[in-house]
Amino acid sequence: MAVGVNILQDCTVTATFSAADLGGGEVFSGSQSFKVDKISLKETESTADHSTAQDAVEFHRSNKGSWQCDIETKLHAPALLAAIRNNSLMTIIVTAPNGLGFTAVGLITGRDFEYAGPSTMKWTLMPRGVRPTFA
Repeated sequence: MAVGVNILQDCTVTATFSAADLGGGEVFSGSQSFKVDKISLKETESTADHSTAQDAVEFHRSNKGSWQCDIETKLHAPALLAAIRNNSLMTIIVTAPNGLGFTAVGLITGRDFEYAGPSTMKWTLMPRGVRPTFA
């Protein structure tokens, strides 16, 4: 399942950050809200065959879920740039007027800053043991 949301629907992201990945019990702070140019959430499911050698057809079961959230916005807020560069974890609340928003907590990876006209920053959130929840 892939859920895509785009700026034409006026999505707003409210984010908080944590500098340390403690494996639980982190304190998130530094709330910032910003518009996004693009945000995509991709969820995947890994499966394994649980059939026996005598079964004629495979019998798959889900054994692990995963997700990835890619975010892109204009490079216009120094505080947001600093937060993305200096923190490990991020909580996001995505608000969309059509009610398709979601909340996620993830590890910040794949930071990409492009200094061109217009300058942009992109990053990826990877799972921390909890699936995103939808509004």
